[in-house]
Amino acid sequence: MTVMRTLLLLASLAVLPQAIDAPRISQQDFKKLVAARTVIVVDTRVEDVYEAGHIAGAVHIPLHELPGRVAELPPGEVWVHCESGYRSVLGASILAAHGRSVVSVNDDFASAAAAGLAVERA
Repeated sequence: MTVMRTLLLLASLAVLPQAIDAPRISQQDFKKLVAARTVIVVDTRVEDVYEAGHIAGAVHIPLHELPGRVAELPPGEVWVHCESGYRSVLGASILAAHGRSVVSVNDDFASAAAAGLAVERA
């Protein structure tokens, strides 16, 4: 992430009143639960990483763009994931601050396929 993107992200997070404690789940739990309910999956990783492989059907909004693109997401519960869990927690906090119901997939993306989630390339 460039220095400018990092600064923009930190500035956008500064407006959050406090960190939101969103539920956090693993890729294994994600696989079990997503089969039983309809959710919106948001991938907060950068473009080239997303294109290399992402959960099938995920909406791609890089974390640094999320504060300005929340309105693009359809209504419903949003599950946020990234590469390792750090950006998913931040993304879930941003979405929760905008009144969305969120879950953070707090696990390594590398374990998504092993958990049985459909992973596709762009």
